[in-house]
Amino acid sequence: MSGDGSILVFDTFLKDRSEVCHLVDGRNGQVIRSLPRIGSQTQPTLSRDGRLLLVLKYTGPTQPFVDLIETATGNSLAQVPVSQGISFPSRALVPDGSGFIVVGADRRVVRYDIIPETGTPNTIPASPDPTRLTFKERHKVQLEFLPVGMKFDPSGQLFVARSFEKSVTVVDVQTGSVRPLPERGILSLPSVLPLTDGRVGVWCLGEKEIVITDKTGKPADTIPLPEFPPTKFQPIIATIVISPDERFVAVGEQSRFAPEPNMGKGVHTPAPLRVLDRKTGKNVLERDWYTGAIFFNADASRMLVVDAYFHGRWYKLPSGELEKEWKFGDQTSGAPELYQLLASRDGRVLLCSNRLDNRFTHFTLDGETGKKSVGFWRDRDWRIGGLSADGKLALLWEPGTNLRGGELYVFELGKGTEVARLKIPASVEFDSVAFAPDGRTAIVTNRFKSTPTIIYELTDTGTAVAPKPKDPPLPNPGKVFELKQKWSKDVEVQLDTANPYIDRDGQVIALVNRGTNWGTAAVNAKTGATIRDLTNMKGEFYRLIPLEKGKFAFQTRNGKNILVWDPMNKKETRFTFPQPVGGTRGPPTLNVSPNGRYMAVGHYRPDPRPNEPYPESRFQVTDTNTNKVVVAFDWPPGTTLFTPDSSRILVVDATDRFRWFKLPSGKPDGQWKFDRKATQFNAQVLSMSADGGVILHYGQPPDKERTHHLLDGKTGAVLYSFPAKRYLSYQGYVSDDGRFVVLIRTDGFGIGHTVEVLDIRGSLLARVRIPQGQEGTMVTVSWKARTVVMYDRGTKKLTTYDLPDNATLEGLRPK
Repeated sequence: MSGDGSILVFDTFLKDRSEVCHLVDGRNGQVIRSLPRIGSQTQPTLSRDGRLLLVLKYTGPTQPFVDLIETATGNSLAQVPVSQGISFPSRALVPDGSGFIVVGADRRVVRYDIIPETGTPNTIPASPDPTRLTFKERHKVQLEFLPVGMKFDPSGQLFVARSFEKSVTVVDVQTGSVRPLPERGILSLPSVLPLTDGRVGVWCLGEKEIVITDKTGKPADTIPLPEFPPTKFQPIIATIVISPDERFVAVGEQSRFAPEPNMGKGVHTPAPLRVLDRKTGKNVLERDWYTGAIFFNADASRMLVVDAYFHGRWYKLPSGELEKEWKFGDQTSGAPELYQLLASRDGRVLLCSNRLDNRFTHFTLDGETGKKSVGFWRDRDWRIGGLSADGKLALLWEPGTNLRGGELYVFELGKGTEVARLKIPASVEFDSVAFAPDGRTAIVTNRFKSTPTIIYELTDTGTAVAPKPKDPPLPNPGKVFELKQKWSKDVEVQLDTANPYIDRDGQVIALVNRGTNWGTAAVNAKTGATIRDLTNMKGEFYRLIPLEKGKFAFQTRNGKNILVWDPMNKKETRFTFPQPVGGTRGPPTLNVSPNGRYMAVGHYRPDPRPNEPYPESRFQVTDTNTNKVVVAFDWPPGTTLFTPDSSRILVVDATDRFRWFKLPSGKPDGQWKFDRKATQFNAQVLSMSADGGVILHYGQPPDKERTHHLLDGKTGAVLYSFPAKRYLSYQGYVSDDGRFVVLIRTDGFGIGHTVEVLDIRGSLLARVRIPQGQEGTMVTVSWKARTVVMYDRGTKKLTTYDLPDNATLEGLRPK
């Protein structure tokens, strides 16, 4: 034990633990950390201060070595071979922890000095980490092929698996739904590239571009590969990486290794590495490399390249300038020993598998300096399953005999502690494991397509909060106000797929089922009293447009009329809207001004095939009072938004070109553009202030991430950018005065969502958790009526909450 008795070492088996060596808190008996037995002996010795542990291990019947372990982290600080020929070599730590002594079979006594490194912890936690996680089976998924090359999308909601040949399947880990992608060509190692918003990039052998499919599986866009110089060898692409903002494409060819006869060192021939800036169409980096790994940081301002000999280089983007470099180990030739390398989202934590001191092991490196930080036990047949995006959790797995059964382990890297373990029975044959970026999902794929793939969810045990990726801190967070419920009621109409809508004045809430099986309900937003259901609906519902004074406009998918519904006055009126010039293959892009006077009509937003241009078509705004067209031009179809007083219209096309027009004159009133390539994913204008001075846009202005941005309504200048991937992309509501915003935060898959009220500096002021029913909860907001509306599809319950007035919100803003 340690000198003060606070730490005890037990060399024995304990209940529910497979390890044999345990550090125990001498005051309460709780296990601080357990270490496995490697070989036939452990025989631990603890330093007086409890900081160092010396153990004896065997790699074979007569191959002993001593392992010096740092108790605070479980890291192996040194391993020293002992001369053979004796069963139990003697070894002891110097009491002050300054060194240790080893006596070998030849009776030679050797003292080793321990020289502490800067930053090495000097103390061990007084009690074990209370955070524990447990694996819970969520889904079993049947794939039609043996999956290889599994990858998660950045959010961890989808994982994509490919076959050895042509098949690609996308699986939703939350629902277990399976969506095959159409076969296109022969796939290889870097073929599948999951992106945001359910999109997947697929590259086939021999092609010079990546085809991007949308969330329905249809081709929606292409990304070119950089040009490579000609070579006498058939080039083999080993790595393709797309930056988070999709601006940069890094492609590295496979370097070739030719072993020298009877020597084992061999000769390595470097191969080209290229990084293409899609914005300029030029390569920002052109160099050769020994095939390794490439990582972009979250905002794509930096790129880390680590080659096969653990030479790391950081590059600035978009310049491509070398920022810093480091080298881990001294290998510069021979067969590369970088077997696997993963990185946290910021590139600061690297999880590696490699040989150290002629022993295979797993460890982490500081991505900035290349220094080793946390080591795992050696000589275990462990494999890397994944690393969470924040670099805090690592998943390792150990297969059973003939890949039948095995164990999964999750470690908290900051402390080197095991926080979860799952034993998989021998009846399950598997050979691959993947870990989601959010640190909450593990996927176990089986060896045969007849056996299902298993999706596990990591859940908390007890009351402790499990480690999970932290969001970027809000600026100067102050007191957060919990929204108060106004009223809640059960909706009698069976609206299984309904979304809630609220009119422009916040008087009426409308619930409408989507599709052909129409169902509707209208509710007084202030009291919750039922007003009137809409009956005898014909056609397939497509869109509901909130108007002023409690009215709504309905658009059907194939209809040529608009139904204006006034539930408070029990009126229904149909109008024929101007049809798009030249016809359209789908429902027109239609919008109606809040006062019902103006109708904006364009063609259906297309989904062109790869290599086809995004088509332009006619757009027009009609004044129904005079039946005259007041605005007309050709555009790549996008979206429109009227100001609440119907005095202006904002037109945003598929290239993110913004144009204002005055009404009823139709005169231009300002414009700007982001010069994006035309796609159906652009032109996402979610909301604006009453005067149009502040616009909430989901997209990617120049030199920004793809996320929610507040724009100046006159110039398009970015006023504030919210953190990427934190909020639902398709919802957001700016207050009438442009000073506050409501966004729907994603708390994590299987956890739910939160409605957040923020100021335009991103400070969180108020919130309310969304109750997660079986079918999901939908949300809408009225700033004018200071109301948040939630409809739980599973329980058919409609609930409203009060939005605090501006004075209250101002009082919550951090000073």
